[in-house]
Amino acid sequence: MDSNTLLILAFVGGLLRMDRTALVQTMLSRPVLAAPLAGIIIGDIPAGILCGVLMEPIWLARIPVGSRVPPDETIAAITAVAGAKALSSGLPWPGYALVAVVLALPMGLVGRWLDFRVRKANDALYFDAVEVVERGGVPRVGRAQFIGALRFFLAGAVGTMVGVALITGLGSLIGETLSGRIGETTYQMLMAFVTVAGAGALLTGIAEREGRVAFAAGIVGNIIFFWVGA
Repeated sequence: MDSNTLLILAFVGGLLRMDRTALVQTMLSRPVLAAPLAGIIIGDIPAGILCGVLMEPIWLARIPVGSRVPPDETIAAITAVAGAKALSSGLPWPGYALVAVVLALPMGLVGRWLDFRVRKANDALYFDAVEVVERGGVPRVGRAQFIGALRFFLAGAVGTMVGVALITGLGSLIGETLSGRIGETTYQMLMAFVTVAGAGALLTGIAEREGRVAFAAGIVGNIIFFWVGA
């Protein structure tokens, strides 16, 4: 991956990172939207769509509400698409996207760690802003808000850049190593693993028993429908 594409992905990652909590919250940071956008940037839209579809259920029930800090699904999604591009040189479609999703999942935890660090740093801004307001310096509060949002942007940009750089190098190595050595059955098992992981994550986020039963019934019904149709 060339340096210009890496910088563009880092910039987009920083903007989308702000969208999660610090600014606007348009939901563009969700994997189902962030991954296809990354796919457009790197020139592999199908991989972006597949990575987004596979990663969205895994993180869907874990959203940043209040003081809760879930794994960073945005950095993980962008990293997955970059990894898919690197893996595509040695693995067939859609196998390279599936492997990339699995490799990129740990980046969600890295992003979560960055989120903790930024929030802790921004705590000091809050207390400073309270003191400023008490002294009548209300206009300076906007400066504190800007600095706080900028820190989220920088954390997202740096996290995305590091994640993309790492998975690109790792993906190229794995793609060359596994080229021609993985059969169709392995890819099908990997697809099943990622799909079940997403379904399990969604089920844990449904509190009511009736909701879990309905969700599980829907999955089984779709599997039967497509199996009969095939």
